[in-house]
Amino acid sequence: MNKRVAGGVLAGVIMIAISILFVKILQSAIHQDAINQSAVLPASLPLFNLDSIQYQVPDNGRMLLLIHFNSTCDHCQEEVKSMASHAAAFAHASIVFISSEPLYLIKQFKSQWTLAQYKNIDVVKMNAEDLYNTFGSISFPCIYIYDADRRLVKVFKGETKAEALLQYL
Repeated sequence: MNKRVAGGVLAGVIMIAISILFVKILQSAIHQDAINQSAVLPASLPLFNLDSIQYQVPDNGRMLLLIHFNSTCDHCQEEVKSMASHAAAFAHASIVFISSEPLYLIKQFKSQWTLAQYKNIDVVKMNAEDLYNTFGSISFPCIYIYDADRRLVKVFKGETKAEALLQYL
C-alpha cells in the first residue's frame, strides 16, 4: 500500500512540474508573439550612446536597420564585414548597432570595425532586460529592418549576407 501511495504522489508531483513547465513555455511564446505582432518601432527606446547619454533613434525619413550584436560573436563580426564591403549601398539607410554588453566592449567593437567613419551608423547600448522586453528573445546577430515610417519590414535572425539585407532597403 505504501508503494502505491508513494507512486501516486510521485506521479502527481511529476504532473504538476510538467504543467508548470508548459505554462512557462506558453507564456514565453505569447510574449514573443506579442512582440513580433508589434510592427511599428516604439517612439522611444531606452538606448544610450557610448557616453551613457540617452540616444534617440534617427527619424530622418530613411530606412532603418537595428542590429543586435555581441562583440565576441563570430557571426556578428562577419555581418559587419559583409556590410562594410557594401558600405555605399547602405549609405541611404540609418543603421543602429545595439548591444547589452559593458560599454568598454561596445567601444572596442566600434573601434575595431572603424564604424565611426560611417555617418549613417551609430553604436549604442540597451540593457538586457529592456532588450528582451522590447524585442523578445533574440539570437545574435538579429536585424530588424524598418521603413521610413518605422513600420517593420523584415526580421533576420542570424548572420545574413549584405545582399539579402539590401533587397529590403
